[in-house]
Amino acid sequence: MIEFQYEYESGRRAYRHDVVEDDGFRLTVAGHVCEAVNLSENGVAYRATGPMVEDLQPAELEFSLDGVPISVCCNLQCVRADGGIHCCTFTAMSDRQHLMLSRFIMQCQKAYIRRERGVR
Repeated sequence: MIEFQYEYESGRRAYRHDVVEDDGFRLTVAGHVCEAVNLSENGVAYRATGPMVEDLQPAELEFSLDGVPISVCCNLQCVRADGGIHCCTFTAMSDRQHLMLSRFIMQCQKAYIRRERGVR
């Protein structure tokens, strides 16, 4: 059995998935493609140059869910920046968009487990 640790004492409300190239996740922030570091249903951390932006930034999340391409437009609210990584929460997302993102993360977790076990 695999157990996932949720860091409620740190303020996290959802599992964070470390994004890898095989996931097929693309993040665009304010018109610039960015490298996502990790992802949860509630937010994303990505590599960025420059200082933390206090204002909401428009973002687009692109991924495939069971082979169907999905595009989610939302806003990012940066809560902290450390060492070139900006940690943001999602705003302006519908319940359906949250559900699709949650399903995508679960799909990524399954793929990770298969890779670790050497199963294709």
